[in-house]
Amino acid sequence: MAKRNNKGFSLIEIVIAMAVLTILLTPIIKQFAQTMKVSRQAKEMQYVNEEASYTLEEAQVTPTKQLMEIYNKEVADNPTYTLSTSTDTYYCELRTPGDVLYSITNPEGEPYKNEAGVAVAGVPYTVETYKIGNVELGPENALYNKVVTVDNLATQVRDAQNSLDSSKGFQIKYNMKESELPSGYTLTSEGAGVKLQEGTGNIVGVIVEEVDYVGNPNNTNLGNMQNLDYETVAMINGTATNFDEQAEKALFSMAMDDLKKIDYEEWQKGMLQVDAYGILQQAGYYPTMSKVTKIHVAQLHDNALNKNYYLVKADVYYRGYYTLKGKESKAELSYNVFSQKFYTDKCPDIYFEYQPFISELVENPGSYSVTYAENDYILLDCCVEDADPKTDGIQEPKLYLYKPFNDASSVSVGTGTYEHVENYTYTTKAPSASIKNNKTAYEQFLLDNSVAIHLAHANAEVFDMKVYTNLNTEDNGDKSQFFYSAGDFNTTIYDATYDKNIIIDFKFVESDFEIYHNYPKADFPKENLNPLDKDTRYDDRLRTVTVSLIPIKNANSDEVRDNANTVRLSGAKGEK
Repeated sequence: MAKRNNKGFSLIEIVIAMAVLTILLTPIIKQFAQTMKVSRQAKEMQYVNEEASYTLEEAQVTPTKQLMEIYNKEVADNPTYTLSTSTDTYYCELRTPGDVLYSITNPEGEPYKNEAGVAVAGVPYTVETYKIGNVELGPENALYNKVVTVDNLATQVRDAQNSLDSSKGFQIKYNMKESELPSGYTLTSEGAGVKLQEGTGNIVGVIVEEVDYVGNPNNTNLGNMQNLDYETVAMINGTATNFDEQAEKALFSMAMDDLKKIDYEEWQKGMLQVDAYGILQQAGYYPTMSKVTKIHVAQLHDNALNKNYYLVKADVYYRGYYTLKGKESKAELSYNVFSQKFYTDKCPDIYFEYQPFISELVENPGSYSVTYAENDYILLDCCVEDADPKTDGIQEPKLYLYKPFNDASSVSVGTGTYEHVENYTYTTKAPSASIKNNKTAYEQFLLDNSVAIHLAHANAEVFDMKVYTNLNTEDNGDKSQFFYSAGDFNTTIYDATYDKNIIIDFKFVESDFEIYHNYPKADFPKENLNPLDKDTRYDDRLRTVTVSLIPIKNANSDEVRDNANTVRLSGAKGEK
C-alpha cells in the first residue's frame, strides 16, 4: 500500500509565495488607491464647480441689497460657517495685449487720483466683497472659503479716455487665449486677461482694446441692455416703432372701405390698380396721424399665489384723420407692445429704448432714412389697485427713457452715427455730413429740428414717476426736446411734417384703472425729468460678479489637500 504525502507547505514556501504575491499586488493596490483618490478629487471638484455656478447665477439675478440677506441665512443654517463683508476701492491699469500701459484720463481730461489726491495710472473701481468661510463641499466635507465680489470695473474702463486722443476709449478684451496673455496674467471664465493682486485676488491690471469713446453705459447712452435681468427689470426694446407703419396701413385700409361706400367705381379702380394710394389722393386723401405711448405700472394681487406682483405694460395709440370727397373721418388705433408681471419686492425699473413716431420711412438700396413727426407723446399711468395712490403701494417707479447710440434717424448720413455728445437730441431728420462737421451749425440744427416730446400723467391721482434720460433736458423754450403740459394732448397745432394744422385729441387714452376713467390728464412735474447722471442710486447697474472657491485646510490637517484648486467664475450682472 502506497504512502500518502500529507506534508503541508514549508515556511519558506509560504514566505516566498507571500513575497511574490506582495510584488504582484503592490502596483495594483497603488493603482486602485490612486484611482480612488482621483475619483474623490473629481467628485469634490464637481461639487465645487456646481456650487460656484449656482452662487454666480444667484448673485447675477439677486439685487445686491438682498445678497446680505441670502448669505446671512446660509450662515445661520450652517453654524460652522462664517461671514465677513467689505467695500473697497481699487485701481486697475489698462494694458495692451503686449503688456504696454495705456496713458488714460477721466472724462474731463484729467488724470485719475486716489483718495490722497495723488495721480494714479489706473481707473478706480469699487469692489463689494462677501466672504463665507468654512463652507463644506463634497462627500468628504472638504473646506472652502467662498468669496463673492461685485464690481463695476467693466463700466469704469468704458469711462476712461486715451490721453493722447480723447475720441478714443477702451473696453475689456474678451475671448482671449492663454497663449495671448502677458506674463503674470490669468484668463477669466469670460476670456478676459487679468492680473490679480496677491492676497486679495482683486484685479489690478486688465487687457483692453481701443474703441471709439462712448463713456460709461451707466451714465450715458445705456445702449447695451443685454446684461440686465429680464425677471427684475422691464425692458421695452423700441418695438413701439414697429407699429407706426402698421397703423398707417390700417388707416389706409379704413379709407379704402370708406371710399367703397362713397364712390364704388373709384374704389373698384383702386382695387384693380397697383397705385391704390393715388386713387385715394384723387379723392382728397391726405391723412394726418399722431401717436401716444402709454406706460402703465400697477401693483396687483395674485390670489392663486397669494402674493403681490407688479404689472408693467406699454401700449401705443394712434389718432388718424383724413378727408375723402369732402367727408372728414377719424380713426383710433391701439396696440400692446409690452406686458409682463414681476413678482419682486420693489417696483421694477423700466428701460424704454425710445424712438419717436416715424411719419415717413424711405428705403434705399442698402440703407434707409426716416422722418420723425415733429411731436410725440408719452403718457405715464402708475397706480395701485384698491389703494390710495397718495399713501400706499408702489415704491419709487423709475423710467429710463433713452435714445440708442445707433438709431434710425442717423442711418442715412455718413457712418450712421452722430458725434458723441453727452446728451442726445432727437431731430425730425438726420443732419447732412457738412452740418455734422461744423459744430456751430450742428448745434443750431439740433435746436431747429428737435422733436417735441410731450410728457403727462394719465390723471392727477396717479403716482409720480421719475424719468431719467440721455436726451437733452435743457430748457430751450419752444425749441426744447421735452414739454410737460397735459393740455398738449388735446389741442390743434401746425405740423411742418404735414404742412397743415393737425388735431391732437387723445381723450380716448385713459388710465387702465376704471376708477380713474374720465379723469383729466395732469401735467408732468418738470423736476421729475432728469439726465441719467442725476440718478445717484446704486441699483440696477451693469456690474460684474466673481465667485471664488478657495480650498483651506481641514481641522485634522495642517496642510491644504493635494491637488485642491481654486475655482473662479465671473459673469455680467444687471441689477445690483
